[in-house]
Amino acid sequence: MTKQLKVDSVVNVAGTGKPNFPVSPTSGGAALSTLNTHSYTSSATEPSSPKNGAIWWDSANSKVYVYANGEFKEITLNTDYPSAYSANNPWSGSRAIFGGGDTGSKDNTIQYSAIQTTGNTVDFGDLTVARDWVTCGSNNSRGLFLGGLPTSSFDVIDYITIGTTGNATDFGDLIFGVYSHSSCSDGTKAFTWGGTRSGVSPTYHNTIMQTVIATTGNATDFGDMTVNSNYNSSCSDATRAVCAVGQTNNSGYENKMEYITTANAGNATDFGDISTQRGQMGSTNDATRGIFVGGWGGNSNTGGDGGSTAGSRYNRIEYITIQTAGNVTDFGDANNLLVRAACCADTTRALISGGYDGSGLINVIDYITVQTTGNATDYGDLLAATYEHGAMSGD
Repeated sequence: MTKQLKVDSVVNVAGTGKPNFPVSPTSGGAALSTLNTHSYTSSATEPSSPKNGAIWWDSANSKVYVYANGEFKEITLNTDYPSAYSANNPWSGSRAIFGGGDTGSKDNTIQYSAIQTTGNTVDFGDLTVARDWVTCGSNNSRGLFLGGLPTSSFDVIDYITIGTTGNATDFGDLIFGVYSHSSCSDGTKAFTWGGTRSGVSPTYHNTIMQTVIATTGNATDFGDMTVNSNYNSSCSDATRAVCAVGQTNNSGYENKMEYITTANAGNATDFGDISTQRGQMGSTNDATRGIFVGGWGGNSNTGGDGGSTAGSRYNRIEYITIQTAGNVTDFGDANNLLVRAACCADTTRALISGGYDGSGLINVIDYITVQTTGNATDYGDLLAATYEHGAMSGD
């Protein structure tokens, strides 16, 4: 009969040092000195004399290897990125939705396209009221259109079922009417940042509103931004939302970003800086990375869509890692100098739609792969040249 004896430690007779075995102990016929010790090495060159199971982080090439059968073998991650991340990205899907905007007059058109294809958009239906400066948020299947500007700041929230086509339905109201604001979603709630109010003072405000997407009803107060601002741009992952502040107090543009933890109502906290003082950017995100596109930077002007005010339009694309506070990093360039474009994304690809390029409104849609830096590529066209519209995605 075989009996097992568990020994936690072995010491010499004196109890103070290592024992001296006349014959080296073995395990399964192999000397203990030859067994794997699960070593880990971080270096630019391959470790010498590794044992089976040794882990090596190749710091020169940012790769992970494990030693097996006489050689280091690279460890690769699951390449099925969209399905692997779908559970962590509950606010997006395969269909891009664009709604409202200004085509030369206030527009009520909703249009859509499949994000992973290329081509032109198709008519989806109509908003309840024609308006520009509308923003969006979704929970993957239901999409919201929040606020905007029919003739004055607007408090109405519309909703659609993204997987079907048809006209929008009244959802509820924002706390007050607002335009030139920004919205994003964590898949449960849409968050509306700042913006402009008609007929009140101060015109710009700092309120962050939250709207539970699955249940029709009114928005509620979440907290405050650090400043009163409009022309903001925002993005969110599943737990944190980040807003790039636009213009403050009818004065100059900012380069600051601030964030909230979406599960906990409260005021915004500093996140970092974008590269230049500007606003009116397009913005979107995948499960981990936020994207900011184009924008307008000037001194104290409130414009950006016309050619008569001092300032600059941008075609730059910049990104952040939403869970890591800090400054933006250069991503690449859009194909146009874009002001007031609208963006949305699925788990891998982002679309950049419409905008004003300095000579007029455009109907161009570009795309980028969010996790791969580089310049934008032509995707197709909107139904009409437009800007100040909203964008989101879902299934």
